[in-house]
Amino acid sequence: MYSQSTAPSLILGRYPQSLLDYVLGIFVASASVSFMVFVIGLFVIYKRPRIWKNVAFRILLVIQIVNCLRFIFRLSLSRANISNETGCRILLALNNGTVGFAMYLCMYIVVYLQLTIIHSLSPSKVWPRVLLMAICVLCSFGPQVVYLFISPSKVGLESFCRIPFYSTTGYFYVLISTVIVWSYAAGIVSLASMAVISIHIIRTLKSTRKYMTSDEYTYATRSLAYGRSTAVLLNRALRTVVWFPIAPIIALWFNSALIIARYYTQKPMHNLEYVNVSLLSLMPFFMAVAFFVNPLVLDFIRDYGKSWSMTRRDLSHHAQRRKPSELEVRSDFSTQATLGRSS
Repeated sequence: MYSQSTAPSLILGRYPQSLLDYVLGIFVASASVSFMVFVIGLFVIYKRPRIWKNVAFRILLVIQIVNCLRFIFRLSLSRANISNETGCRILLALNNGTVGFAMYLCMYIVVYLQLTIIHSLSPSKVWPRVLLMAICVLCSFGPQVVYLFISPSKVGLESFCRIPFYSTTGYFYVLISTVIVWSYAAGIVSLASMAVISIHIIRTLKSTRKYMTSDEYTYATRSLAYGRSTAVLLNRALRTVVWFPIAPIIALWFNSALIIARYYTQKPMHNLEYVNVSLLSLMPFFMAVAFFVNPLVLDFIRDYGKSWSMTRRDLSHHAQRRKPSELEVRSDFSTQATLGRSS
């Protein structure tokens, strides 16, 4: 069965009802994962506020919010029946902007760590973070302004609330200039930064591997051991973030390639749309894994697990002790027995 949408949708025009149900189910599951990770992140901040200073932790926490908003916009585009032209324009712009913003935030992490760890940029400087964040916001949401002002007739559409399945030539060029070009640009920059970080990790791995145990620190001076242990920690941090952009790159590049292929072939490609939706929904799961493999988060989970187990042992130990009332009764009996013997 097919359904006809009067609103802009993830799959434009006519599409199988089974695919609609699949989109709804997998998007709800993905949004739930992002929301759960966000709540856990808030709990971590509450218990250990200094972890908020970690750049990777902050960005990954923001990405969880962006993922939740992205799936809300996506579900609205694919399920809601919107007839207001302004509402359709805003929803379409926000949907495209949040999809790109998640990818640019992953790019932010790898580029910033490359600048600070490899190129020795001082982490105390604020302007690199502000500049990188401004680039991410502008490249994600700036091009989407086109949808707010361009006339539908100029791109071959009757309305942005009624987008045909096969994009017209004008609308296809709008997609290229507002979505496809910027997703490929972020992916290329991320891949270049990932390559630089990977080369750095390989070069420093041999020199830091023999200093991974604490026993070997005793054979060096304190300052030398500190320097080497710092290098080990930096190398560990790079290894945990170098793969962050992989999932967004695969998902958004495949989505862009599918848009191009559908335009030139004029075929629906419903089977590939299942793959497209699955890849877009895989990003939150990937970012959830990235959140939990953060060394600071792992340390917090380990410490919290130890304190929780110690608390349970203490409670069980106290529960095994005699109650004060039992001690008083026993002492009364022993006192009476002593008095009886003495009498």
